Amino acid sequence: RAIAGTILVHKVAGYSAERGSTLATVLREAQYAASHTASIGVALACCHLPQEADSAPRHQAGHAELGMGIHGEPGASTIATQNSADI
Repeated sequence: RAIAGTILVHKVAGYSAERGSTLATVLREAQYAASHTASIGVALACCHLPQEADSAPRHQAGHAELGMGIHGEPGASTIATQNSADI
């Protein structure tokens, strides 16, 4: 679910491949990058797909969802909204 972290893994894999590394080496480098990367998403609202009948918010105003998936999958928890330094 950590969207920001995945781009770094893709960049490492791409760099390794561009240098002519074997697939095994690209995989090893990407796995190393993934195991040393951490990020988390915070969402104030969920996406709403046109075919969904229920577009009611999942959480109340003044709250945010930690770890919500990029397709609207439920996050790990809901917290009271705070400033970005506290989050």
